[in-house]
Amino acid sequence: MARTILIPIDLSEHSKRAFSFFVDNMYRPGDKVLLFHSVEMPTMPAFAAGPQSSSGAVEAWKRMFDAHLREVEKLKEKFDRLIEEKKLQQAEFVIDDRTVNLAGERICQYSQENGVSMIVMGTRGQGLVRRTILGSVSDFVLHHSRLPVTVVPPVEKK
Repeated sequence: MARTILIPIDLSEHSKRAFSFFVDNMYRPGDKVLLFHSVEMPTMPAFAAGPQSSSGAVEAWKRMFDAHLREVEKLKEKFDRLIEEKKLQQAEFVIDDRTVNLAGERICQYSQENGVSMIVMGTRGQGLVRRTILGSVSDFVLHHSRLPVTVVPPVEKK
């Protein structure tokens, strides 16, 4: 039976490592691989959206957003090369540009709504205190997904 695997990606080495781990260790012919990227909208200061806003703040926000869209294009190119290198038959990009919720919530929601069989994702390997204060997308998905989740740890530093 064919599986649908969701791999959240960004420009980090962590998502590339998770993709490679999946392909090298878990991939089965017939698997459909969804490379999921959640667009993070740059935040705009509250004063920039009000009646007193300056066009400079709005223009700065637009530049940040355009820069992020260029990063998404680089991301797609990077993974296109990896897909070709690994000779995957069924791989597609999913760009999630919903601006509600956090990335972890969107990963769980998309997976549930789209018949995903398993999630494979990287982690930065934050310590307990940092992860507790800042949160972690992989930690959120691991604890809130109703699907099997494989978290690929960072390479151990020597």
